[in-house]
Amino acid sequence: MGERAASKSMKITLATRHFRPLGGAERFILTFARYLVGRGHQVRVYAFRGEPLPGVELVLLKKPVFLPRAARDWEMARRIARRLQVDDADVRVGGQKFWGCEVLLPLGGVEEVFWE
Repeated sequence: MGERAASKSMKITLATRHFRPLGGAERFILTFARYLVGRGHQVRVYAFRGEPLPGVELVLLKKPVFLPRAARDWEMARRIARRLQVDDADVRVGGQKFWGCEVLLPLGGVEEVFWE
């Protein structure tokens, strides 16, 4: 029981609007991606804006033209969902109003509790 079993490397996809340090939710996704890479997992990120991170495959999607906020959020979620349908990841993790993921992160002020 004292020995830890070797963990299997997984393909993990993260879906987020911004993959760069803008605010708390974005910093959480960056930290989470670093953590997963550090554990030996293959990490892919779908985002509309972002900055490269070593060990992470960043796929930047075309941002919708100017739309009212509700329509913009729906269109971004729709574009991410289309990508996730054909994604070959073992698990897909999303936040910020995305669907089509096995795991939905409750971002927006609760990140600290996640790490406890």
